[in-house]
Amino acid sequence: MNKAPYTRLICKDACSFYKPGKKELRCGGYIFLSRHFTLKELKTMPAAKPLGAVLVAGYAYLKHEEIERLLCGACDFRVDGCDFAETCSGPPCGGYRIAHRLRSSLADTA
Repeated sequence: MNKAPYTRLICKDACSFYKPGKKELRCGGYIFLSRHFTLKELKTMPAAKPLGAVLVAGYAYLKHEEIERLLCGACDFRVDGCDFAETCSGPPCGGYRIAHRLRSSLADTA
């Protein structure tokens, strides 16, 4: 699988922590999303309504137990600490943002 399109969508376009050229680590969100969704599915996801919590770029993010279990548990960056996961004092990663929007859009259609 060519990882460049996933990196562009999940990291470059959605993550405030993205640094070009840093290839050795990927967040748990990147790992989960690239394994379980096609690029087309990720690109065509419906926009979700803002929920309430940490505001990032006009969108509100809530900590969600299911997302944390699936994404954050496998995240290499948790070793050094994650401000969002620990205290909601920082923004979530791009993978979390996309997963949160996917989950919210699914809840809206249920």
